[in-house]
Order: sequence, then structure tokens, then C-alpha cells
Amino acid sequence: MDIFPLRRLSGKNIFFSSSNVIGVAPVIPQQKIPVSVIQTARYFLKAGEVVTRVAVLFSIVFAIYQALRLAHSVLRGSPIWQDAAEILPMVTLNLISAGTISIVLDKWYRESRFKSLGLLDLLVGAITLISAPLAGVLFIAGGLLFYVAAETIAIFRIEEKLG
Repeated sequence: MDIFPLRRLSGKNIFFSSSNVIGVAPVIPQQKIPVSVIQTARYFLKAGEVVTRVAVLFSIVFAIYQALRLAHSVLRGSPIWQDAAEILPMVTLNLISAGTISIVLDKWYRESRFKSLGLLDLLVGAITLISAPLAGVLFIAGGLLFYVAAETIAIFRIEEKLG
């Protein structure tokens, strides 16, 4: 006995099967959203923003540290190719990731594109986790905060109440 999708008829949600009506459920009127849900979404968004900005800072600091380590190796006169092949991709990844997420954070946060921001934050966290573990973990935490806030906003439809 297969059940067809939910159909709305005369204010009732009716579940149909191939033979007859299985059950009738009343349509729930628009419920008032608890203030705590709106505050939680706001706090998650602010926490995601702060954690992501701190992660950008750590990523840039780690890239500068790695670049100084490479410069020290060059000035010392030791073989540079092995160090350069190891350090330059890490520095490049950190700076590209930090720059990208910083620009996108400023733009998408104002546009309320929190789900996209969270997913990009998670992607940058996965990339940065290799070269700067602390920054990567912070990017992942910020991405999760943005994504959970975006899902909360979508579930409760509270876009207009966040402003």
C-alpha cells in the first residue's frame, strides 16, 4: 500500500493511499516563534562571524610565520628547494583562503546568505586544516555556526525578525 504525497483539501491535510483515505490531520495555524529561537539564531550568526574573523587572523599569522621561517632558511644558506616546496604551498593556501573568506564574509553577511557562507567556511576550514590546524578548526566551527543559524532561519522563517 503506497502513500501518495500530502494533499491540502478544505483546510485539512489528507493522506491518500491507492485504495482510500488513510487519515485526516488538521492544518496547524501559523505559530508564534519563540523569542529564544530568534535570539539563538542571532547569537549563532554573531558567533560564526567572530570565530571566522579570528580564524582569518590565525591563518594570516601562520602564513607570515611560515614565510619568515622560509626567509630564515634562505638567509642561513641551507638547501632551499626542499623547504620552499614544503612551505610555499602552505603559505599560498593560507593567504588565499583567508583573503577569500574575508571578502566573502563581508559581502554575503550583509546579503544574509548564511548557508552559502557556512558551506564556504567549511570548505576553507578543510583546506586550511592541513597547513594551519588551529585556523582550520576555527573555520570549521564558524562554518557550522553559520550553517546551523541558516537552517534555523529557514525552518522557522524568521528572516524579517532578525533585523
